[in-house]
Amino acid sequence: MAVRTSRLDQMEEYIRKHDFVPLDDLCVAFQRSKITIRRDLSMLEEKGVIEKVYGGARPRHRDIGRPVASFTERNICLTDQKQYIGKLAAQHVNDGDTLYIDSGTTTLTMLPYLAERSVTILSNNLYVIMECMNYPQINVISFGGRLNVKTASLTVDDPAELSRFNITKAFMGTTGISLRSGVTDTFVGESTLKSTITKNSQTRYLLADHTKFELVAVSTYARLSDFDFLVTDLAPSQEYLQYCKEHQLTCCY
Repeated sequence: MAVRTSRLDQMEEYIRKHDFVPLDDLCVAFQRSKITIRRDLSMLEEKGVIEKVYGGARPRHRDIGRPVASFTERNICLTDQKQYIGKLAAQHVNDGDTLYIDSGTTTLTMLPYLAERSVTILSNNLYVIMECMNYPQINVISFGGRLNVKTASLTVDDPAELSRFNITKAFMGTTGISLRSGVTDTFVGESTLKSTITKNSQTRYLLADHTKFELVAVSTYARLSDFDFLVTDLAPSQEYLQYCKEHQLTCCY
């Protein structure tokens, strides 16, 4: 029993340090079978410190005050899920669209699927801008501002200036989604920019993998109902699906 208690404490700490830990990773880290790990996760979930999600587990109360991982570090996490979301979102793009591609490792994955599209892309993210250089038929518009090294993006001093752009479709990212707190972001400056873009776009898409649900960051930039489409990798909970139905929000997964 003492050995299991020690393992549970270590597993709780291990999961607490991550937004999401796949079941296979836990099996390797603790050298236990999937049956044993699932049993341990059930005990931790009953304790109220983690929650089991499809394919693994995540902290129930994730610490949004911890240091934010760099763009490069986040870009190597959940790559298959992000690619799936990016491909799904890109199917909504038509020639002639003026798009806003938000800063984020999920929104970035859209670009290879737009290689044959003739569109205009606005973005404040350096990785998005550099990736667009591979697709000469894409017209790119960027804007100056202060560089946020963690997100590799530029924050304008007066986001209201962006309202002059006629954006047909905005593809937005997020740190977390909550029915109570809305769509949130870690950085207040970028949150203001995101809010302006969301309000001034004709059609709004929110791109988020399943680990973002029920995570609340410091600043709310929109309500979930402000979006027209929610693009994710797995079916959300019934509570979220019901919310989408009530607010005429199309959920794609």
